[in-house]
Amino acid sequence: MNLNSLPYVDRKCVSTLVNEILLWDDLRRLAITVNDGEEDVLDRSRDLGVVLEYMASTDEDYLLISEQHPDGTWRHRGWFRLIYGNGTSPMETISDYGWSEKGEKVIESIYRNVEFFLEKELQP
Repeated sequence: MNLNSLPYVDRKCVSTLVNEILLWDDLRRLAITVNDGEEDVLDRSRDLGVVLEYMASTDEDYLLISEQHPDGTWRHRGWFRLIYGNGTSPMETISDYGWSEKGEKVIESIYRNVEFFLEKELQP
């Protein structure tokens, strides 16, 4: 399985979500670790193409979101659980999400921005 073999709703959600994470705020250095449900298959990438390439090798992925601080250290900020083929709406692809103690604002904002964009774009 790969991203190109997924239904349109899943591809749209995934691409919108990854874009929103990586472009969320110019002042933040967010990166994505892709976990296929068993292991991390990509560690802390900020490259859109690379992240998308490593996604959808299984029926679900976890996107683990980390922020790099000016001193070079990384802090976990939250995660998104994606289940492919989970429904007919793009937002149903995001099965669950959560955040660390200091990641709520970041993760909630990303989720709401993706939700708003997809609702607006898919209106008849």
